[in-house]
Amino acid sequence: MRRVPYPLVVLGLAALFGLGVVLYEQASGGSDSSGSGPGSGTPRATAARACAAPRTSFTAEQPIRVTERATARVPVEVTVTGERAVVRARGESVASAEVTATAVVRATASAAIRACARAATPEEAERLATERAARRARRSARRAALRDVRRRVPARVERLRERARAQARERAEQRAREAVPEVREELREQAARRAEGA
Repeated sequence: MRRVPYPLVVLGLAALFGLGVVLYEQASGGSDSSGSGPGSGTPRATAARACAAPRTSFTAEQPIRVTERATARVPVEVTVTGERAVVRARGESVASAEVTATAVVRATASAAIRACARAATPEEAERLATERAARRARRSARRAALRDVRRRVPARVERLRERARAQARERAEQRAREAVPEVREELREQAARRAEGA
């Protein structure tokens, strides 16, 4: 029987010892102390996910202002009988009025846009999703409301002009009627002078 050299025996024992150490570390150190690694039996924590689509409204406003002016004329006639003639004088009472009318054009639009979010808890995920969806819906509703306001403005301005024009005409006519006695007196004086000089 051949004797194995001593150095080879030492090397063989060292190799076996090293292999045993490696196998032991793999078997005992494969999972961390938290218990969340593979083979621990505890599932790894995952983020909660939530989605929301709240309906959000937006009201857009645009002030408008118009000014209309009207002039009214009321015929006035007087007759003066003198010693030698009868004189008839004609004229008119003229008055003007200006009216400024204002209004606000409003339009409301609403939108609902779905958005999702992830967070550590379901409550936090729902809150983030709701806020994100509300911001997007508000922007969309705002754009729609502004478009609607711009579309309504021309017709509203025309109605406002008609109303201001009617009010200006009514005020002008009232002022002209109120001035009739003064105009009539001036015409009577003119007619009297002409009758005296006839």
